[in-house]
Amino acid sequence: MVCFSFIFLCYNHWQYTKEAVETLLASLEASIYYKGIELILIDNGSTDETPLGIEKLKTKYTSPYLRIKAVHVKENMGYPIGVNIGLSHCSGRYVAIMNNDLIFIKGWFSAIIQLLEHNPAIGVAVPHLSYGSGVQHVGVYLEDRDTIQAYGQRYMLKNHGKNTYLDRGIGACMVMKKTVIDKVGGNDIWYGIGHYDDDDWSLRIRIAGFKIVAVGGSFVYHQGSKTFQAYYPEQSHYVKMNQRKFYQKWGLKKDRIRDDMYVDRQWLIEKTRYQKADHYIPIKYIADKPSESYQRRGILWVADWTYKHSGWIQSLDHFHPMTNDKDKLYVWIPSRYYEDDVKQYVYDRILLHRRKKNMEHVIFLHQNMKSLTLLNFIKRFSYVIPIERDFINQYILYLFKNR
Repeated sequence: MVCFSFIFLCYNHWQYTKEAVETLLASLEASIYYKGIELILIDNGSTDETPLGIEKLKTKYTSPYLRIKAVHVKENMGYPIGVNIGLSHCSGRYVAIMNNDLIFIKGWFSAIIQLLEHNPAIGVAVPHLSYGSGVQHVGVYLEDRDTIQAYGQRYMLKNHGKNTYLDRGIGACMVMKKTVIDKVGGNDIWYGIGHYDDDDWSLRIRIAGFKIVAVGGSFVYHQGSKTFQAYYPEQSHYVKMNQRKFYQKWGLKKDRIRDDMYVDRQWLIEKTRYQKADHYIPIKYIADKPSESYQRRGILWVADWTYKHSGWIQSLDHFHPMTNDKDKLYVWIPSRYYEDDVKQYVYDRILLHRRKKNMEHVIFLHQNMKSLTLLNFIKRFSYVIPIERDFINQYILYLFKNR
């Protein structure tokens, strides 16, 4: 019987993952172990020693109270989708989602679980972090593990009982009740590579009626987006790109912060009624039974249109061998995430490439598909054009192939 699920998303940097796993397992009290724990390691397309290292961990840690699951993904699916893959494998009543560059302090988890177990209104609890933002950000930088452990113990003792209600929890380390996932699902896939996925998830959690709390008696050392910095160094681009999507999706013109609280998000939470069709995002898509009268139509072209490393512009050169004049090409730019200037930019690039010829075969789709009907929408097409270096296209293509 599993009570606690711990999910690590790993993309290379095995030395960080190994340290995170070692310090996590050392930080948990016997009372936690006795209730049953599972450790889910998502190898998100790693090319270093991560796959082998995970298998070695499975043989190193053997206990009747501990189960280690390894999930190897062929390609890097990005952070939000990688987390969803992990969620689809968990079975605990409490679920912890964690970056692989964390160092855990003994007792950090007990402080969180005590709060979740004794307060039915709280759905998510998060620790204070050495590196983060807002209330959770402590802003301390330490070098060796012993110093980190000593500092963490002092910090948790000093701040025990100092809990703060939030409208946003940092996705680097979140602990939630399984009932939260059952009601709101997982991450929104349209945040692609990551950033603002945790803002979106937190907002849906709050709209669903659950409270989010930063626990003063819990501290975790976060070494600070090591994977992003190593492989995707242009952080400001990813943040700005997904911030625009977040604002567009939720209709936010402003996102003011006053006394560490998101004023405009609070107003949105108060006025928005939870509806599953709008606020639940599946962690795993399941196709309906095929219909005999089902007819597939045309070719779908979808991308993370504002991600500057996406290969969607380069893929224009491959349209002719993949399509002919009789094929309808459906260009999907959902209005829920992309503003009019983005739609116009994509239109202009296609117009320029095709030299204004055969544009009658190009159909622009701006409709917003509900997450629950996404797979049915994708099934309607005969082909999805693959695009290099594009996490959204990659996942849509994966759903199409496995429909």
